[in-house]
Amino acid sequence: MSDKTRRGLLAAFKIVLYVVFVIITIIGAKTTSWSSLGLECVGLVGVVFMLWWYNHSSK
Repeated sequence: MSDKTRRGLLAAFKIVLYVVFVIITIIGAKTTSWSSLGLECVGLVGVVFMLWWYNHSSK
């Protein structure tokens, strides 16, 4: 696999993962229960992780 293809697949994976975390956060924020709060927290941690991953890789 060429380096260009690998970088493209990694970028697509990061985008999909980010969108999944944002959707989880939105779903968790729609209702008020302890499980929804946990879901929202997981989504927020995922978004923060994605931001860290982006900043770490652009050094």
